[in-house]
Amino acid sequence: MSVSIDIVPSADSIDMIGEADLSSNYSVSGHVSIALTSPYALYGPRRTARILLHSVTLTFEGQSEVLTPQTGYSAVRLCTETRDITPPEPVEMNNEGHEDSGKPCYWNVLFNMSIPGWLPPSAVYGVEGAGVRYTLFAEVKYTVVCDNNNSFS
Repeated sequence: MSVSIDIVPSADSIDMIGEADLSSNYSVSGHVSIALTSPYALYGPRRTARILLHSVTLTFEGQSEVLTPQTGYSAVRLCTETRDITPPEPVEMNNEGHEDSGKPCYWNVLFNMSIPGWLPPSAVYGVEGAGVRYTLFAEVKYTVVCDNNNSFS
């Protein structure tokens, strides 16, 4: 069985209007796509892929890096915003009825995160690639559900 995740934001960038503002926030929205594919079977049909989704956590991080001959390398984390977008109860996800297609079955978990309005814009300085950058991470915790009523993580 194959499980893969992908973060799909609604927009490729955040349009920040005006100067940085401590009293405002911006929004990052989209969905985390979870794809399930049945394992290949040498004999007989493919089995249904089943997982029990326990949690989905999204983290937005910003960092600033400086690299100069005088000071060397220096980095600082600008912000870390973490949001739990987990459904209230564990959810079973499966690809029942699509096992033999060989194509993944997709499940999407929607998100909308608040981002501080005081953050500076993304920038790259020099040929070393230092500057200000932002990253969005997703962590998915699940249990694989086996056909014989046993499960493992």
